[in-house]
Amino acid sequence: MRHHRRSERDARRCCTEHVALDAFDAAAAPWREALKDLDEDVLAEAAAEARAFGPGPAAAVDELGRGLLGQLADWQQTIGELGRALTTATERRPLPGWSTDAGRTEDIGWRQARTTLLEAVAHHHHAHLLPAIVEPGGELELPATRNGRFRGAVIPEGCAVSDAGRRRCGGRRPVR
Repeated sequence: MRHHRRSERDARRCCTEHVALDAFDAAAAPWREALKDLDEDVLAEAAAEARAFGPGPAAAVDELGRGLLGQLADWQQTIGELGRALTTATERRPLPGWSTDAGRTEDIGWRQARTTLLEAVAHHHHAHLLPAIVEPGGELELPATRNGRFRGAVIPEGCAVSDAGRRRCGGRRPVR
């Protein structure tokens, strides 16, 4: 009789774990979909659409970025709730391998989506500021700006600014 109760309890616990994971999958699906194909082209499209509706393209991209960051925060909170639900379901015993793998996979997906979003926003807003990709042995030339934005720029250690306004950084040169 005792063995029967134990297997019944284990079956309920396993079922509870699967229910928690299924509920999480359903909740996370919209976030995965929203962040799946995100790149700087998506942000450029948002900026182009914004021109038709009035707000500036930068404001539209900022609004989209804020919305996606909010979705990332919700997603991360739900990952935490999943971990707590699985821990409760296992009655504070170690989680089974499949559930820890699912949690790790989801966390990795969240981190990749966050990195992709941040990179896309940075590329969209600042790509015009990147004059060249540098490699050892050359010079990095910063673009001239109307307002002299780079005059007060911090010069990395080991770099010097030539009279021509070029920065020489430890023998790096632009890749052409």
